[in-house]
Amino acid sequence: MDSQKRHLDEVTGEYVSKNELKRRQKLREKETKGPAPPAKAAGLGSGSEPVEGAPEEIDPTKYFENRKSELLALQKSGRLNPWPHKFVVEMTLAEFRRRYEGKCSLGEMAEEQVSVAGRIHSIRTSGAKLVFYTIHGDNDRLQIFAHVPKEDSRVKLEFDWDTIVSTLHRGDIVGVKGYPTTTKSGELSIIPVQLVLLSPCLHMIPNSPSALTDINARFRQRYLDFIINNTGQKIVQRSGIINFIRRFMIDQRNYLEVETPMLQTVHGGAAAQPFVCKSNDLGHDVYLRIAPELFLKRLVVGGLNRVFEINKNFRNESSDQTHSPEFTMMEAYSAYDDLEDMCDLIEDLVSRLVRWYNVTYNHVRLPDEKKHYKLTFVSHKGETYDIDFSRPWRRVPIIETLEQLLSIKFPRPLDGEECNGFLVSLLERLDLECKPPLTTARMLDKLVERYLETLTPNPIFLMYHPVLMSPLAKPHRSIPELAERFEVFISCFEVSNAYTELNNPIIQRENFQAQIRDKAAGDMDAMEYDEDFCKCLDYGLPPTGGIGIGIDRLVMLLTNSSTIREVIAFPLMGRLVE
Repeated sequence: MDSQKRHLDEVTGEYVSKNELKRRQKLREKETKGPAPPAKAAGLGSGSEPVEGAPEEIDPTKYFENRKSELLALQKSGRLNPWPHKFVVEMTLAEFRRRYEGKCSLGEMAEEQVSVAGRIHSIRTSGAKLVFYTIHGDNDRLQIFAHVPKEDSRVKLEFDWDTIVSTLHRGDIVGVKGYPTTTKSGELSIIPVQLVLLSPCLHMIPNSPSALTDINARFRQRYLDFIINNTGQKIVQRSGIINFIRRFMIDQRNYLEVETPMLQTVHGGAAAQPFVCKSNDLGHDVYLRIAPELFLKRLVVGGLNRVFEINKNFRNESSDQTHSPEFTMMEAYSAYDDLEDMCDLIEDLVSRLVRWYNVTYNHVRLPDEKKHYKLTFVSHKGETYDIDFSRPWRRVPIIETLEQLLSIKFPRPLDGEECNGFLVSLLERLDLECKPPLTTARMLDKLVERYLETLTPNPIFLMYHPVLMSPLAKPHRSIPELAERFEVFISCFEVSNAYTELNNPIIQRENFQAQIRDKAAGDMDAMEYDEDFCKCLDYGLPPTGGIGIGIDRLVMLLTNSSTIREVIAFPLMGRLVE
């Protein structure tokens, strides 16, 4: 945890090494400025001087009004349609680079014409007849080498040079059809035959990524954050990660993907407060789901023996670095499996996922296979964790380990009054604050948080929670006061929760009654009594293993994102007060 040697990247909110910070700053500066024009090769001077009244010097409101008036006038005159309906794009910028990088000799053009599109990030003029545009798109960039050709050139302009050059601004989306080339300075480029404004940007785009560093501003204008800071790549990688998980569950483990209700009449499946909605049709409140668990188990009762779902959950709780009120989970349930099978599933899934991610996005090509399973993660506090995801993962029995670490012995039974009083005294002695009500489950959870979750940054199974903390889990087959349950922690935060599922409807009803008592004592996170679910269990749930995995937190770890909001396209933000 070498936090002293980490430096804050104000654009992303992450702590990185000094060299990494310098690398990012240079890359952003390069992207902002664009490539220097090969003035000598073009037979021109060293480039034009800045034009007086450049866009960056104009008041933003005035800029917007001027730009709008200019475009509307062009549209009215018939000289230009600023918002055309269609432009045929033959390849992405990344595909263009793969196809033509190194294929053209310096200063030579390819024989064929191709069409691409992107957003203008920089413009450099070198006299009246030469302009360099750098466009971005598809996680790549390309230089447009726009010039007025000589009469004997095979480049024949199909656009009005003066109109287009005077109209295009930074931020505009353009389509270009032309000849791939490599300039004499070695820059892969395209020489335009057609240069078309596809959608103008009416607002000024900041010249530097440092102009958009405020965290709240970045997330409120996420589209602008993606444009300026290129943070959208984490969303691209997130999509790849989710697709990998989906293919693993279907192709490797033979699960059926399903969808269960988002709106529920009874909230359950987890200890959390729900969002309450009013159904005009039903005439009573319904809840945004906090978990899909109880409906997925209903499917298993109905004979769909291996099911999983990747979808949103909603919990009416505070936000922090690892919590969002709206988040994505993968939950899976498999008949005739138990806790050990769930251990195997998550170890297999996550270790394969890390290896795939390293090869695909970190371009790890190492003879040492073990290094494919290692990642570095920097927390929001600047703590650096070098994480080894290779199997097997460490297993820690909760009660036994707490007793060893604290040199104590919990009074039995764990759900008795004596144990509760013992925990109250223990937390006072350890100077640990637990939010009321001081139920045994809450106080044990506080001890786990303080002493076990931080044991190692590597993946760790915290095993065999007390039954009183696990109302939906099956009691341990040899220690009845413990549950067959585990939580997986990686770099000190929870990533997964799994059980051998409770399938005894008699015990399930008793556990729900205990939850009602906890809620009456003031625990607002306690579950509601769901008699319909208990009735479902009456028909017979086979021995079943179940697991939930936090997708957002997995993406955080893989992409080295210090906050959960970085990996959510549009995180929830409060309303702006005028």
